[in-house]
Amino acid sequence: MKKEDVFPELYVMTQDAVKDYRTDFDHDKRLIDEMPEGTPFIHIAREMGTHMYMLPPAMSEKYPKEGERVPYLFSSADRNHMLRMVKTCIEYHYFHHNNHTWTYFDGKKFTNITPEQAMRLANDYTLKVKSDWIDHE
Repeated sequence: MKKEDVFPELYVMTQDAVKDYRTDFDHDKRLIDEMPEGTPFIHIAREMGTHMYMLPPAMSEKYPKEGERVPYLFSSADRNHMLRMVKTCIEYHYFHHNNHTWTYFDGKKFTNITPEQAMRLANDYTLKVKSDWIDHE
């Protein structure tokens, strides 16, 4: 799927689930635009907005080098903290809001997923990135 087609398709699939904070879709589009074509992600659409978790490769520019800290949210973080937040946030939604619309983009196509599948994807992603970091040390 071409990069310019990703957000429009995501929007059509999920927009009915979002009643308020629809400007979250603007942030989703920006995140997609900032990532290289084919970057996988997990998207959660809920009545009060969306959440999107990009799943870039371990050696992408999203993650700082080992030992470096970069501005992150309201403070700073190293790459391990940033990676851990993907899984932590998915877990939060799984345990507290799992009735939302969950969508996975594998870099080529969209799939509606269950919260359980999202948890597995986040866990597998975390393990793969950590392994890749070790392999590149």
